[in-house]
Amino acid sequence: MPADRIVSLVPAASEILFAIGAGGKVQAVSHACDHPPEAAQRPAASRTRLDAEGSSRAIDEDVREAVDEGEATFEVLGEVLHHAQPDLVVTQEACDVCGITPVDVRAKLARFEPGEGPELMGLHPHTLADVLDQIRQLGEATGTAEAAQRLVGALEQRIEAVEAFASDRERPTVAVLDWIDPPMAAGHWIPGMVEAAGGDPVLLDDASPSTYVEWDDVEAADPDVLLSIPCGFDARRALAEAEAVVEPDDRLPGLPRERVVALDAGAYTSRPGPRLVDGLEQIACALHGPAARQRWPEQATRVQRLG
Repeated sequence: MPADRIVSLVPAASEILFAIGAGGKVQAVSHACDHPPEAAQRPAASRTRLDAEGSSRAIDEDVREAVDEGEATFEVLGEVLHHAQPDLVVTQEACDVCGITPVDVRAKLARFEPGEGPELMGLHPHTLADVLDQIRQLGEATGTAEAAQRLVGALEQRIEAVEAFASDRERPTVAVLDWIDPPMAAGHWIPGMVEAAGGDPVLLDDASPSTYVEWDDVEAADPDVLLSIPCGFDARRALAEAEAVVEPDDRLPGLPRERVVALDAGAYTSRPGPRLVDGLEQIACALHGPAARQRWPEQATRVQRLG
C-alpha cells in the first residue's frame, strides 16, 4: 500500500515529495527542509547541534570532534516523530556526518508497538542517474509513480540539452570544492555534473565520497576553473569563503579572479533532488561564457564570480 503519512528527514526528499504531488502526505520534516516553502511549514522532527553561523574552520572542527566522540551533529526529536504517526520515514545513507540515517531514527521508534512502526527508506544516491532513480522510488512508495516519471522525463530532457550544448565545446578543467577551510574535493554526483556540463573534473573524477585535500593539490591540478560550493552554503557565502581563503595568500596564482566561481550549494548542488539540474545549467554557464548565459539567462544570474 502507498504511504499516507510521511516524515521526510532529507531536504532533497522533501523537495521531491512536494514536486510529485505527495506533499500533502508529509507530516513532519527535518530542521534543514526549507524548500518549497510549504515544506518549511511542517513541524521539524530534528534539530542541529552545529553553529551554522560559525566559520568554515569552526564548523569543520565541530564536525570532526563529533565524529571522534561517536556523536551525531543533529538530534532526531522522538516526540515529533511519534506525534506524526508516519507509515514511512525517509532518511539517507550517503553521508553519516551531516545527514540523518536509518540508524539515527531507529532509536526513536521504541514507542511504537512491535510491528506497527513505520517503514524506513534510506536514500543513497551517488550519481545524477541515482537521483532520478530515487524520484521514481519515492513515486512508487507514495502512489505518485506517474507524476514522478513525468518529473524525471522533464529533468532528463534538460540534462540532455546541457550535454548537447557542451558536446562540441572546449572542455575546461574544473576543481570543485564542497568545503573551503579546510579544502575538500567534491565527490558523489558533482564530478558527473561537471562532465555533463562540458568540463573535465580534477581532484575527484568519479562518484566516490568527498575527500579532504591540500591547497598544494589544488594548485598542482592547475584548474581552468575553481568552483566553490561549500555544502549547505548559499552563493554569497560560498563566494566570500573562496575570497577569504584564496585571495590573501594568493593560493592559486595562475587562476584569474573571474575563473573562481561560486554557486548556491544549499539549493543547487548539495541536495540530490530536482534542483540539481538547475545547478547543472549553472555550471554550464560558469564554464562556457556568453553562449551558455544566453541559453540559460536565469541560471546565469545565479553564478557568482570573484572577478
